Amino acid sequence: MEKSYEFRKLEAGDIMPVVKILKKAGVKEIIELAKPNLGAFFKEEISDEEAGERGIEIITGIVTVIFDKFETIEDDVFKFLGNVTNLGDKVRKLPLDEFADLLEEFAQKDEMAGFVKRVSRLLKLGQ
Repeated sequence: MEKSYEFRKLEAGDIMPVVKILKKAGVKEIIELAKPNLGAFFKEEISDEEAGERGIEIITGIVTVIFDKFETIEDDVFKFLGNVTNLGDKVRKLPLDEFADLLEEFAQKDEMAGFVKRVSRLLKLGQ
């Protein structure tokens, strides 16, 4: 099946909508979920490949928490995903399997893994 959407490159302006969604979703729960993977960034030097894999695990965990709180954050999620794709409001009309693919693809974007990696390393410097 050919996908009906394209992602644009993520930008600095995408950070605040994500923060808003995470806050509504329960950022404390998300942090608890991410701690085991973030701990590795603080305890040892890890390869870029492993950092990317751990970043994907963190993002996947975030997506799981978001699904649990979806009713609370639904409008924000659809607005954000419509904004970072070429779909706009049409994101709400995607077939379920394609919507799931979109979420999975977003979680695995190189920019997301790289963002998590860099923030984690910055946090390490602050300790």
